[in-house]
Amino acid sequence: MTKLRCASLLSVVAVCVIGTLASCAASPGPAPIEESNNEATQPTTTTTTPRKQAKELALGIDPVHSGFNPHLLADDSRFIQTLARLTLPSIFVDGRLNTDLVVMVEELNRNGEVVSVTNAQHPEGHTSQSVSAARPTSTSTTAKPADSNDAETDKPAPVKTVRYRLASGAQWSDGTPITVADFEYLWSSMLNTPGTLNPAGYWAITDIRSSGGGKTIEVDFNKDIAEWRTLFDHILPSHVLRGVSFATALSSTIPVSAGKFTMKSYDRNRGLITLNRNDRFWGKEPALVENLNFREIRSTDQGIELIQNGQISFMDVTPTETSKEAYSLVPGTQVRTETDKYGLEIVANSHLPKPLRKELRSIIDPGLITRIAYNRRTDLTLVDKPGGTITGSSMSLETTTEAAEPTVTGETGATGTGETPENTTDPIGLQTLNRPLIIGVDPSDPVVASAAKTLVNSLIRHGVRVTMKSADTNELMQTLIPRGQVDAVVAKSGANLADSYACPNIGLLGSNRSGFCQADTQILINEYLTGKKTEDELTEHLAHLETDEALRTVIAIDTRLEVLGTGVTGPDPDLNQWPRGYATVDTWHSKN
Repeated sequence: MTKLRCASLLSVVAVCVIGTLASCAASPGPAPIEESNNEATQPTTTTTTPRKQAKELALGIDPVHSGFNPHLLADDSRFIQTLARLTLPSIFVDGRLNTDLVVMVEELNRNGEVVSVTNAQHPEGHTSQSVSAARPTSTSTTAKPADSNDAETDKPAPVKTVRYRLASGAQWSDGTPITVADFEYLWSSMLNTPGTLNPAGYWAITDIRSSGGGKTIEVDFNKDIAEWRTLFDHILPSHVLRGVSFATALSSTIPVSAGKFTMKSYDRNRGLITLNRNDRFWGKEPALVENLNFREIRSTDQGIELIQNGQISFMDVTPTETSKEAYSLVPGTQVRTETDKYGLEIVANSHLPKPLRKELRSIIDPGLITRIAYNRRTDLTLVDKPGGTITGSSMSLETTTEAAEPTVTGETGATGTGETPENTTDPIGLQTLNRPLIIGVDPSDPVVASAAKTLVNSLIRHGVRVTMKSADTNELMQTLIPRGQVDAVVAKSGANLADSYACPNIGLLGSNRSGFCQADTQILINEYLTGKKTEDELTEHLAHLETDEALRTVIAIDTRLEVLGTGVTGPDPDLNQWPRGYATVDTWHSKN
């Protein structure tokens, strides 16, 4: 992957990372400048409410094996999304308008008429009774593909436009205003970077325009995107990151924030991520604690000692064989398990002929691979059909599948015992392939690496010549998968269904690890994106597709273990009434 470098920019980021954030904030870089616009917004200094006493919360997490970019498949995880929620601004949060960031959002039809309005009075949206065709005078900031021609062309009128009016005080933690430049940066990056998380909505954007010093932003679409409210979450600071490869821009830290917290440091050796309260946060409800310290829990014994001694107050981790029982014995603790959206999957490359893909699927033993990969037989949630898909309804609280006994898993006939199923014929095509089968994996996640090794050994046991290719996710998505240089990949994924099967955009793969592209499927995906097809209809189509094509086999869904100690006050005294994980951590406070 081409690595873009900007020496002066990297020096600023480096200074911030090694601990002189205060000096960076004192002399922030210039705000993004709007061409031909005299209404530039000045940085705003926010006066925060004095605090009586410094407070902190210490919390437990899984070890971090990635960078911190919430828009990359390579970095995506439950905790990285939590961190982004705490530090980076989003237009909508849990389906409701973030009125700290945005005063109003208007949805316009192809005639420029306002058809819906979302504001503080109607945070989930309100259909406009009287339409208006008024548009502010604006400046276009059209992003082009990296290989596009700069020549001006006549563009068709947009099918939909969404107008965002940003709050005047919205700013980054170094004092730089949040403007159209940050929207354009995220759009351009999602357009031009392989291996991004759920980029299909961004691919439908044709232009971004602005007025009012970059505080009024109009986004044009070539489709009537139904789920446009999911776009522009975790907006990134363009003035710090522009010129740096999007794939590596947040590899070690999040340099500036526009959330309730800023990321102070990450000590990889100690496994400690420290967030400080953002004193430039302009919103109505600043953080209730001064610091959040996220500590990596590397063993059950360590976790028990920390929570028993009051050194951490809550943890959200991957369970081990006996961790649920062990934590339940600690006095004063509450324990809960839940299934998550992240699936462990094996994805065959569309370059591999279909008969060989079907043979590969017939060998996959979900129960065996899952038990070895997660190193446990309990608290496992297996997917009960080939090509199993994960939707919002798949996730539930207090729902765990015990897998101590052999588990029959779908049409593959896999028993989870490691024995060859009786209805499975020998994989003659794979056995007689004139080269080794290549299994690709990003080994940074130990669970995924173990699953890949188990798959390789299963193939060897079936007489298949096979080799494992270790590469980071960016290399897999940019080079190895599209060129057919791996025959299958093993990965965890939280990508949505539509993006997992969407055709490449301008030759780049987004969240589709198979590289599969079929016109009929893409038409249905487009209809789903525009609200003409339901999620159930999309799921049904993809289930039939998988039966025929044997591309993506989700074998297990992540299970989470949450442990509540005695040092924190949260949404409810009963842990079972809490939202998932750290969804509301910005409202918690310490009892000490």
